[in-house]
Amino acid sequence: MIFSIAKFIAGLFGWDISKVQRWVFFSLVVLLSIAALVIGLWISRLFHHAPKLNEKQITAAQQAIATNDREQMTKILVDSDVAEKQIDANVAYSNTQTTNAQAESRQKWSQASNEEMQAELERRAREP
Repeated sequence: MIFSIAKFIAGLFGWDISKVQRWVFFSLVVLLSIAALVIGLWISRLFHHAPKLNEKQITAAQQAIATNDREQMTKILVDSDVAEKQIDANVAYSNTQTTNAQAESRQKWSQASNEEMQAELERRAREP
């Protein structure tokens, strides 16, 4: 593969094939190294999770642990769990809204005539 690429480039520009082979080889090594770096960084981000406590909660938690304040530790953990459940609820609500919108749209457009659908498609195609 490298030889055929180098042969093509050397023939195209009239350069020495051994120098072109070297440049093609080094270029492929650099490209593969960059690709490996990008893929490695992407994979490492999959395993990096954001902390479940914000800075204020972390400071309060450290103080509660130092003073062995069970009530404060409970409050921090409950607040963290509630915030996490709120995020889950927002996602679930969004999924429900999407499902409802799809059902409403299917019902609306199943009752429309072909001319109405064509007019709507043309209108949406013209919209920026």
